[in-house]
Amino acid sequence: MAAVKRPKPPAVVEEQLIGALIPAARPVPVTDPPPLPALAALRLPAAPWSELVLDLARVDRSGRLSSRGLLRALGWSSGHRLEIDAVEGAVVVGSSPAGRWVVGSRGDIAIPAAVRGLCGIEVGESVVLVASVAEDRLVAHPASTVLRLIAGHHARPVKEDDGD
Repeated sequence: MAAVKRPKPPAVVEEQLIGALIPAARPVPVTDPPPLPALAALRLPAAPWSELVLDLARVDRSGRLSSRGLLRALGWSSGHRLEIDAVEGAVVVGSSPAGRWVVGSRGDIAIPAAVRGLCGIEVGESVVLVASVAEDRLVAHPASTVLRLIAGHHARPVKEDDGD
């Protein structure tokens, strides 16, 4: 059998760039992106108890709660931007221009399921709401927490008067 010779591949012609058609490269200024605004961490109010406003609410099946009186006292109307977080077993809601949540059109606040879960708040459960107008903050405490505090208060021994 005779060996078959393969034809040589065609010679590769290198491409040449035509300078008139390619614009000159411009240096791109390297700038750092602007810093992100630092968000203040939500915390529990530090106002004296005499300055706090109290209310009760029930978490509806959509995870919302409403207290129009407290929202009015805080000056939060529909569309007001909020930040919501779990702090020490309570839901803390604070006013924030860049907040991810808003007061609803019916004067309600939707508490994210993850935050409710961290605080042990179930749908349909009552919560004790505490507002600090001076600090522009609202806190929702699970009713079970408040009941434990009250039970502990009543379990303390009563001091008797030594009056004759």
